Amino acid sequence: MPSCTDMAEQVTENDPTPKENVTSAAGTGGDASTDTTKMEHEGDAERNGYVVMKHAIPESIIAETHVDESEFKVSPSGQYKEFKKGAPGQKIVEYFVKNVSKQSLIDLGVSKTNAEKNPITVAFGEYLLDEHEPLVQRRTAGPSSYVYVTIATSERLSPEEGLPEFIPGSHRLQAGTIGEIFNLETDKITLYRGWAVAWTPQLLSKWPRGGGGSYVLLVYPKEA
Repeated sequence: MPSCTDMAEQVTENDPTPKENVTSAAGTGGDASTDTTKMEHEGDAERNGYVVMKHAIPESIIAETHVDESEFKVSPSGQYKEFKKGAPGQKIVEYFVKNVSKQSLIDLGVSKTNAEKNPITVAFGEYLLDEHEPLVQRRTAGPSSYVYVTIATSERLSPEEGLPEFIPGSHRLQAGTIGEIFNLETDKITLYRGWAVAWTPQLLSKWPRGGGGSYVLLVYPKEA
């Protein structure tokens, strides 16, 4: 399969961009602390194409994860870089597999059997500053046979730090209505360290100008 972070090309500058809709996952008061007793799921997998998983990974586990940044590969678009060596140990993955509810993955189409297994791909990365005009991606981020989970490892991860803005419901658009995406609003999601968003790579998105946010990406196949 193509690289799990092989993102799409941008539309031309003459194409209009969608309106923006600020959708923060911070909740009341914006409490950014990670407390697994407060783990929540926010969003509608079928309608939106993504689900925010608040307080998914304890901050202490994130703090113990030291990524080897000595070697990395910058994406063809220049919008993010992926660290080739990743991080020693897999405490984040181990905790996610053993302790986090997989209902969001199942709702997005992953079989129950696969949802309980380790992800087939784990990639550590960082979004890069982009000085180009934010534009909607012409193609989706990946094939429909997978579901992605982006976990914030920086203190905050939002469009200001490079997190793409999803166009909710765009995964359900038919080929004949693809032009409608330019009239749809984007969702600006804000995650905090240890929070995650599970999403279908069939969602269309807009790359923001922000950068500097770090993350770990988990990839799950829908079927064995």
